[in-house]
Amino acid sequence: MGTGALENLIRLLFPDTPIPDPFDAEEIARRSKDLQWTQERIIDMIAAGVAKGIAKAFGK
Repeated sequence: MGTGALENLIRLLFPDTPIPDPFDAEEIARRSKDLQWTQERIIDMIAAGVAKGIAKAFGK
């Protein structure tokens, strides 16, 4: 998922969250940590959904 797609997802999920200037180096450093955290949470949610789907498919 590209950064632009992730920013669009953040805008949809958290409309009050400001999307910072992409050319501000200090902001980029701070934001990269936030984006990594967000990506990890999204991956966790997807993994949990997949695990539930697999368990349901096998009747567990």
